[in-house]
Amino acid sequence: METVMLSPKEKFWKAVEKSELKSFLRGENGYGISMPSMVTSILILFTDVNRVLSAGVYEAYKEDRRVKEMFENTLLEMLEGDASDVYIALEYIVRQQDKEYNKNKAFEINAEPIIVKLQEGLKRNRELLQYKVPVPGRPNGVIVWHQVEWFNKKFEEQHNVTLLVE
Repeated sequence: METVMLSPKEKFWKAVEKSELKSFLRGENGYGISMPSMVTSILILFTDVNRVLSAGVYEAYKEDRRVKEMFENTLLEMLEGDASDVYIALEYIVRQQDKEYNKNKAFEINAEPIIVKLQEGLKRNRELLQYKVPVPGRPNGVIVWHQVEWFNKKFEEQHNVTLLVE
């Protein structure tokens, strides 16, 4: 039997059809988007967030403008979740905001409510984020706090917003 390789956009639509958009963004259940082999050992996530956005979400958005709302709603859902969901949502939010900042995006997200939920999620999960967070492909967990702090610094510099609130 021949294995059919789906494009990131096809994986996106498959996830929408099965109500598995969160799994798609997490890179679980066959939705992972491979990264170049030379960088996989140093990265935390199991899926290539930039390719998920550009080749998956943005390409699907060209076909259906409702994709933006689906993406935003999934981020908001993840931000209500555990430390793993919050961290993975953070990765997407930072990449999306980078693309907006550099004018290299298909759409702009409604950032204000997402940032508020992100701040709440980071605060709620701070202790776990400072330890080890299980992410797809790394069930024993990874330490992500250094990334969280770096993303916070980047947000402060680019958007004059702090993500780490007390």
